[in-house]
Amino acid sequence: MDYSLVPPYDTPIHGPYDPDYMPFWKEPQEAIQADDVREIVVLKNSRAGYSENMCLVPLRWIFAQAPARCMYLTGDQVSGERFMQERIKRGMRASAETAAAMRGARETEHEIQTDAMDFRVSWPRAKQAFKQDGWEIIFCDEVDTWPEWSADMARKRCDTYPFHTLVFGSSIDPARRGALEKSPILALYGQTDRREWRMPDPATGEAFAFRLGGPDTPDGIKWAPDCRREDETWDLERVRATAHYVTPSGTRIDEADRMAVVRAGAWQPTAVGSPGRRGYRVTQLMVPFGSGAFGEIAAAFLGAKQRGNMALRTYFAEYWADVYVAERDDADEGALAHRERDYAPGSAMFGVPESETEDQRAQFVILTADVHRDWFQWVARQWREPGESALISHGKATSFEEIEAAADRHNAYRVFMDNHYAGRRMEVLDYCAERGAIALLGDDKLAMPYRMQEVDPYEGKRGAGRTTVKQYTWNTHEFRGRLLAAIRGETPQLWAVYRGIERDYVRQVTSTELRDGVWLTKPGQSQDHIFDCEVMQFVAAAILGVCR
Repeated sequence: MDYSLVPPYDTPIHGPYDPDYMPFWKEPQEAIQADDVREIVVLKNSRAGYSENMCLVPLRWIFAQAPARCMYLTGDQVSGERFMQERIKRGMRASAETAAAMRGARETEHEIQTDAMDFRVSWPRAKQAFKQDGWEIIFCDEVDTWPEWSADMARKRCDTYPFHTLVFGSSIDPARRGALEKSPILALYGQTDRREWRMPDPATGEAFAFRLGGPDTPDGIKWAPDCRREDETWDLERVRATAHYVTPSGTRIDEADRMAVVRAGAWQPTAVGSPGRRGYRVTQLMVPFGSGAFGEIAAAFLGAKQRGNMALRTYFAEYWADVYVAERDDADEGALAHRERDYAPGSAMFGVPESETEDQRAQFVILTADVHRDWFQWVARQWREPGESALISHGKATSFEEIEAAADRHNAYRVFMDNHYAGRRMEVLDYCAERGAIALLGDDKLAMPYRMQEVDPYEGKRGAGRTTVKQYTWNTHEFRGRLLAAIRGETPQLWAVYRGIERDYVRQVTSTELRDGVWLTKPGQSQDHIFDCEVMQFVAAAILGVCR
């Protein structure tokens, strides 16, 4: 198989397929044809090459050498159809044998039929996915993102074949609701022999597996002590430059030798699983890409640690195929007391500079408003680079005019308004169009911190097309975690409230916590509107570039 025969194919490799490039895929690939293996479960980091090496490469071999009824299952119809056109059919041109197998094939958008075998692409909500004829081999991709999931549903499609094979693969989806410990791919992996890639220590020969480690562990990823500045922040470029790995025996492995060590490894079971079920765990340090470098892994960890538990949850899922355990993420009233500073309510803690110099950085006030059926909660906070902020005031309003008056009173640079309340969405967009405000919409499934779209507030009405309003959808997990970290004092930038902060503010801003992956108000709390306003302050500051 030669990828150079298919120039537009989605791979950085443009030459013959080399099984030694990522040798940890060879044993799982061979297991697909093993008589004593019925299920293969791959728990992996993001972008590990699973789809190519555990679905597409074996599928091409099956087409060319050992025809069998096969199905590929992925999360949704759009992904499945795109995969069929851009990866499956296109990839068949990568060798003379697969190209020959495709000659005369009967193709549709979802199926390929040859005289020797049938192949189908499907997804969980498709009627044909689990309710029709059986299949000898089923490749299941990114099962953690499937809208519905049952391993038994896939197993029933194979049980008419005594030597069937099911291949399950996925990274852990950090956006899943609830505790990540209940992730489908983790549950499947737990039923297997849980194989880990063990490598010989270059100096002693002792087998070890990569792990992150920590300051109190002898092994793991390490970096130079002077990477930490006097102000407790990290010099991430120096972290990247000095990062290396130390084995349990104390042997140092530098980045230049990482893949040589990886390629000397082998799979080793760590548990007694159910008969016929093998499990493989692939982590970021095993892949031969820049994202797997010791320095990149270390810098990503330090960045996630600074952003809080939700970022760490994503980091461990995507880099280490593991769960970051934080049963509760919250901030208590005692922590908030340490954020009080000596300035009066209604005043600007940082003052108003007469001119911008290196010592008097750009600063401005942001007003955020939480929208309800017939009233608003608002918060005004002063920000300055590189992300320091101080509460000026907070209050309630009964009209858009009162919101505008509060913004004028505190000389707000920009108003950001929540647009989640369905009954007032058009009113919010009208206000934003007239006053230059920005609409915000929280989303717990967004894969990035925030995303902007232009919305026509007059769509379907007279004046449609006259103007547009900026509406930002933002990641609720990301920014709620940032606020809690700021209240606890875990961020390098100052986050302050004025001395003698009101009891109502204290109760509301500490009202919300993350329990088992779900955001809930604490027992006995009913009001969380100030918490929402303060979270939106971080969203607004990120959008305006004052808090990176």
